[in-house]
Amino acid sequence: MNGIDYTWEDPNNRYHHMKLHVVVCEETWQEDGKTAQSRWAWVSSVPVTKQNVVRRCNEMARRRWDIEEGLLVEKHCGYHYEHLYSRNWNAMRGWHALFALGQLLNTLTLHVVDLWPIQQQFGLQGTIGFLRQTMMGCWIDRARLNERCSRPPQLRPIL
Repeated sequence: MNGIDYTWEDPNNRYHHMKLHVVVCEETWQEDGKTAQSRWAWVSSVPVTKQNVVRRCNEMARRRWDIEEGLLVEKHCGYHYEHLYSRNWNAMRGWHALFALGQLLNTLTLHVVDLWPIQQQFGLQGTIGFLRQTMMGCWIDRARLNERCSRPPQLRPIL
């Protein structure tokens, strides 16, 4: 549904008006011999059309959801990550970068058992090189990725 009027009041008692556009998607699929269902709703400030619904909902909104799910781990699984407020933009960016680095080191520590065979085979410098290549995404087949990205996106119902 396009063109829903929305009004809100900010902390300074000023009213703001905008038009919202909503898409609802109901999915049904088979999983382990059982029928599973989910319902998604996306709210946008850009009108939804047949031409942009796939890109906006499946390619953008679902990826955004994955990012939010990752943040839930940071917030609720021992990190107690919160929104940071600062008057100094560089200090805030630095804090977030250090937090991400700390989380990366923690994750590597948790998975060090999996890295042990690599370290035994390639040594410390080889393991560091392996981790660097992995983080840079060098494992992606660029030709295949470019070919897939050149085609229009498709929605395929699961029957």
